[in-house]
Amino acid sequence: MVLKAVLVHVFSFLIVLSLSVLDAGQIARHVYENMRREAASLRIQRDLRMYIARKAYKDLCYSAISIQTGMRGMAARDDLRFRRQTRAAIMIQVRYS
Repeated sequence: MVLKAVLVHVFSFLIVLSLSVLDAGQIARHVYENMRREAASLRIQRDLRMYIARKAYKDLCYSAISIQTGMRGMAARDDLRFRRQTRAAIMIQVRYS
């Protein structure tokens, strides 16, 4: 796909400059420059996709951690409340029995 795009671009370049005389070196430099630009753009796109995916994964992990932290805190508060109520019930039973 990349080579096809480069060849199409080279042919259009040749048509535009058909009146001037091009040597093989000029064509090769033009093709090489297009290949470098294409490779650079693919690298940039790959890195951007990787950054977005990594950021989404980190956000997901942080969300899961915050949910787990909240649930552990709620469970600890419920356990503490139950122990306090049990201790209060025992104190009442000891005093009034």
